[in-house]
Amino acid sequence: MDPITAVGLAASVVQLIAAAGQIAQCVNDIVEAPKELLAFAEEASNMLSLLYRLKNRVQEVKDQNGPGVDRLTTLGGNNRLLDQLSVALKRIADKLAGAKRIGKRVLWRLHKKEILEILATMERLKSLINIALQDNVESMVRTILRDTSSVPGLSQGISGIKASIDEQASQAEADHNRRIIEWLSPLSFSAIQKDTLQKRENGTSTWILEDPRFKQWSVGGGGVLCCQGIPGSGKTIIASVVTNHLTHLYSESEDTKVACVYCRHNEKDLQSPANMIASLWRQLVSPRKPLSRDVRETYITNQDQGTRPTLDEVFGLLEAEVKQLSKVFMIVDALDEYSPEPGFRQVLTEKLAKLRPEAHVMITSRNFEDDLAEEYSSHGVQISAREKDLHIYVTGRTQRELRRHVLRDKELMAAISEKIIDRAKGM
Repeated sequence: MDPITAVGLAASVVQLIAAAGQIAQCVNDIVEAPKELLAFAEEASNMLSLLYRLKNRVQEVKDQNGPGVDRLTTLGGNNRLLDQLSVALKRIADKLAGAKRIGKRVLWRLHKKEILEILATMERLKSLINIALQDNVESMVRTILRDTSSVPGLSQGISGIKASIDEQASQAEADHNRRIIEWLSPLSFSAIQKDTLQKRENGTSTWILEDPRFKQWSVGGGGVLCCQGIPGSGKTIIASVVTNHLTHLYSESEDTKVACVYCRHNEKDLQSPANMIASLWRQLVSPRKPLSRDVRETYITNQDQGTRPTLDEVFGLLEAEVKQLSKVFMIVDALDEYSPEPGFRQVLTEKLAKLRPEAHVMITSRNFEDDLAEEYSSHGVQISAREKDLHIYVTGRTQRELRRHVLRDKELMAAISEKIIDRAKGM
């Protein structure tokens, strides 16, 4: 790094340190400051130690060159992220300067949107600084390894340090990726999937896995499998069994993924088409693997603007991820319970249809709208309670809940099972 660049970068860091410190001091002087402002000041204070490390590192490498130095140089590059954040923090500090000791009626003119925008910028900067500092440590370790290769004991010790650094860097990247994934997709259905499987009696609902139409759908070239059944026939259990079966079947595969969503009529606000599509995308990616450039840009752009991703944005991410895989299974349970908002069901099913041929889509519902019924009627499975499943279910429940009675009276057990199974026919 040439001296001029080093001096400029160091000056930017010093200005940012001063601005962050000023924020913390101003908030400390405000009587009963709002909790959002306290959290903001805490974030600024937490960033100070990182900035001091960066300042010291810039001084150390000003006469060096290499990949790590290049990464440091980009912090003061064209986007001038350090200077932008410094100006933003200074602007807020000036606003707070007039709000000292005003008590509960403090009018600090700081809007929530502005806080979120600057917090997003701080998050980006912290990530860049951590990467830059990490690159420099790795560069230093590589140099030491090269220079100590003739000393076996020392070289082995340095290799251990490098392995530890690599592990920490990998964990830090995974944590950052996880935050991005969870922000882009606030919906997770893993708890529902787990809970549904736990409620199921072992051995029930496996008939779907042997159904010829299911087998054709799962091994064929993509398509939609419509599974229709009346209320109480076990559609959600079937969806969870299929999801669990496919997940375990392809657990070792890198190019085949499984995703599921469970529609709920009482969660229409949360289960928008954009959130449902984003949830499917979330289940296809891993925080342990690099996120695509489009994902990061979508995250940063929306964070900077204080907005949520649009349906087109998240569908673009899902479509791109699907195209990277050879096969994707998507299970949508209880489509009939999906939001009654005009066009929501149609939008969701149309988007899923566009993912063929890579995507194999399975939908459960009480009934299907005319357009779906007409298109997929030849690929449907009728879900109903099988007598074998009913017997297993009734036996399990009665043995748990009427244990003292049925264990002594086998005839009573048989009579209960027979009566319930007879009443359940046609479900």
